[in-house]
Amino acid sequence: MEALTQEINNRLETALSLRFEKILNLTEPETFNSKATDSVIEKLKDKTAIKESKYIDPLSDTNEQIKQKLLTLFNDVRAYVQKHPRKEFLGRFLNKKNLLGKWTNKVWENDAADKRRCLRALVDSVYKDKDIEGELIAQGLLVPMRTEEVVKRFLRLAAKSVQLIQVWK
Repeated sequence: MEALTQEINNRLETALSLRFEKILNLTEPETFNSKATDSVIEKLKDKTAIKESKYIDPLSDTNEQIKQKLLTLFNDVRAYVQKHPRKEFLGRFLNKKNLLGKWTNKVWENDAADKRRCLRALVDSVYKDKDIEGELIAQGLLVPMRTEEVVKRFLRLAAKSVQLIQVWK
């Protein structure tokens, strides 16, 4: 049981580490510009996180202004990460949301939740799970387990446990 749990965690941590690396790489102008295209920004304007944002106004901000605001936020995150050991602000990668999670309250004093929702909207638009998984496979790494696989493996363990209990009776 512990080995299975560890395998689940390791696979997830590997995928989330890659995703976090990609988030930090969005500070590179070439990477950012290749991902935050006008068509992506247009689609972002329809996302709730952007529509309800205090930081970005999709009705009055131009695409270039939105891009600049997002790039500034990514640069803020990268600057913070470079100055602080990860264990200070983020012990483990638990899920996609915590990659840009509450720890960003330390990055921005005002409206941190709003700003991280804007960043998540862009990250989720340009780095789909299937893209991350494809890159993991290309690197020869295992992808995170699907829920169905986890359930099957735990059920097999449970069945073996029941068989052992019956043998001991």
